Amino acid sequence: VDRAFIEAKMRPFIADKIAAFLGEEEPTIIDYVATQLLYKTKPQAIIAELALFLDDDAEGFVIKLFPLLHFPLLKASS
Repeated sequence: VDRAFIEAKMRPFIADKIAAFLGEEEPTIIDYVATQLLYKTKPQAIIAELALFLDDDAEGFVIKLFPLLHFPLLKASS
């Protein structure tokens, strides 16, 4: 997964979900999540950080987020 994919496909998803959880987009949190995906940070580490802002929703958000990272791989193998 490269920066172009994260910016084009993942960032809008992240922004929508963060806005749904917090009532507004939070650019700092969106940037944090996008950067962590780019650096291939483990899901548990992202959950731990996001729990400070999203509380119990952090785990569910990350669970929905990570399968989307595999979409380009599945599409390429078809």
